[in-house]
Amino acid sequence: MPPRGVGLGLRLHRSVARLLPAEFRRRYLADLQRDLELLLVERHERGGPLAAGWAALSAVADLVGRLPREWGASIGILKTNGARRGPEREGMMMGWVNEFRLSARALLRRPGFAAAAVLTLALGIGANIAIFTVVNAVLIQPLPYPESDRIVSIEHHAPGIDLPDLNHSAGTLNFYWQEADFLSSLAGFDVQSRNLIGGPRPAQVRIVAVTPQIFEVLQVQPMMGRPFNESDAIADAPPSTTILTYDAWQNLLGGDRSVIGSSLEIDGNVVEVVGVMPRGFRFPDPEIVALTPMYVDPHGPFGTFGTSALGRLADGVTVAGAAARLSDLQTRLPDFVEDLDAEFLEGIGWSATLQTYRDELVGSAASALWIVLGTVAFVLLIACANVANLFLVRAEARQKELAIRAAMGAGRGRIAAGFLTEALTLGAAGGVVGMGMAWIGVDALVASSPEGLPRLHEVAVDRWALGFAALLSVVAGLAFGAVPLLRHGGGGFVGLLKDGGRANTAGRQRNRTRSVLVASQLA
Repeated sequence: MPPRGVGLGLRLHRSVARLLPAEFRRRYLADLQRDLELLLVERHERGGPLAAGWAALSAVADLVGRLPREWGASIGILKTNGARRGPEREGMMMGWVNEFRLSARALLRRPGFAAAAVLTLALGIGANIAIFTVVNAVLIQPLPYPESDRIVSIEHHAPGIDLPDLNHSAGTLNFYWQEADFLSSLAGFDVQSRNLIGGPRPAQVRIVAVTPQIFEVLQVQPMMGRPFNESDAIADAPPSTTILTYDAWQNLLGGDRSVIGSSLEIDGNVVEVVGVMPRGFRFPDPEIVALTPMYVDPHGPFGTFGTSALGRLADGVTVAGAAARLSDLQTRLPDFVEDLDAEFLEGIGWSATLQTYRDELVGSAASALWIVLGTVAFVLLIACANVANLFLVRAEARQKELAIRAAMGAGRGRIAAGFLTEALTLGAAGGVVGMGMAWIGVDALVASSPEGLPRLHEVAVDRWALGFAALLSVVAGLAFGAVPLLRHGGGGFVGLLKDGGRANTAGRQRNRTRSVLVASQLA
């Protein structure tokens, strides 16, 4: 395995390479990655992580510089109506490629300005990518189960006896199994800590006791062996079978494929391994190492609420419709449970609510994450305002150059293209560096395991984060690039030359622009 700095550099290079045309990636990407790995390992051995990191950033910057050229070449060979694109279209494409090349060279001639702008943008873009990665994994992406939006949880409430939130009992499970026709299946589960003997050494682990319906609710089956059945759970007896998670099978038993039928000890009781769940199954949390069967007494009491439950909606039933039918169903409880009457239920304020499993997992974290994402968006706006100020100062220093170019016949479009390509080049460089910062930040966040953040094991920089980074880079470049473009992109360059060239003090218009930028940052 390559050193951490080398691995991070290769992943960053591979992520940026996804923006290249497919034909280029097919022909050259494997060789580029192999050569880069050899280079980074050599630099790491000679100069440590800093040297390897600098070499990786240089390679990524070179790759960013290739983007317009390779896309230009790719688009140039496409056929339109059976013929090559016309020379005007090809000339326009090559003109943009040349503009990007000139912009990159101009920025390299002013490394101080380029470094300040890129780092400022990288901080804003990196913070947004990191928080978007968390928001996307926790709030936007569906749970890792088929049709996960149809998995629901049921919660009970009895505020009249100071029990605002209640789970399930044997009585409620049996009631819903018989009466809740709006659910295709319902499963109970209970997370427990147990002592496991069967791996390299004894360990206290987390297991989840489940009823056999859990495989129907989640629509996930063991990759090896079989699921539980009703005979696996016996009344007043410890479980005799277990199903291991994929990670437990690998870590505790070394991935032994003859594990089915072998024995383990859980709390001193011998259990038979009857299955192994597929890779990535982490229900209800990533620390679970095994599943055991749960026995539910068909004549169990109504009032022992210590079991969680999940259900899957029946075909054609919506969440809102199921919630309404669940509420109506509570009026039939006295007919199902002895010694329970409607007057008692009304006195304790008995009710039941239904929500999607994802909403239950996310809980109050949703509003907090959206607020944080909005906050870092303002950080990016401030970064863009800072870079716009730097960009404006640089544009003002080029007033004579702009006036001369205008006098020699350069049109407004050509001058605007110069500003935009330089801004987009800075935005792309800031996005690449920001992507690296976000990668490190997300890894640190996941390692710290903050309390109250659900689905943390699903948080990772992925293709969605890469697309978001590309979008932010373009938007940020256009945002700060528009300021000098509005200031200098129109006509009247001779007037601008007179306004700024007589003295060292800035003209009234440029002072007004800077004041707006500073006021925006303070606001």
